[in-house]
Amino acid sequence: QTDDYGMEIVLPKSGDYEATVAAVNSKGKLVSPFSQPTALKLQKKLDFRSPRISYPANGTTVVSFSGGKTNSMMLDWTKVKGAKQYRIQFSATKDFKKVFMEKKVASDRYFVNDEFPSGVVYWRVRAEYDGLDSGWTNPRFFEIQTVN
Repeated sequence: QTDDYGMEIVLPKSGDYEATVAAVNSKGKLVSPFSQPTALKLQKKLDFRSPRISYPANGTTVVSFSGGKTNSMMLDWTKVKGAKQYRIQFSATKDFKKVFMEKKVASDRYFVNDEFPSGVVYWRVRAEYDGLDSGWTNPRFFEIQTVN
């Protein structure tokens, strides 16, 4: 019987592997026979799709009575299997070269309660899992009209 257990396997690349295990004591002496081989499939790239935006309709106009602060809009997209979080980017340009805000959320929706500049705001979202990312959705936009 050993006091410690656990292991770390470092494999150089994706592929099919076989593994066997056996128990060893604290001196490294084998104390059980090796198990039957078990097939392992290592995939170093998670293959998941980009979310699909559900709401709001593209080009929605939001009227702000508080200097660009929105408090009545929900951004909504499809849930992506395997995603731990979603990243949303907001930009003044459709090519996202001028991202002015970025949010990370655990849910497949975001209640907008942020201050935006008046005019057109582009946004997009992607799914994320431990450093792996889906592609970005196609850019969508809404327009902020500020009433003072």
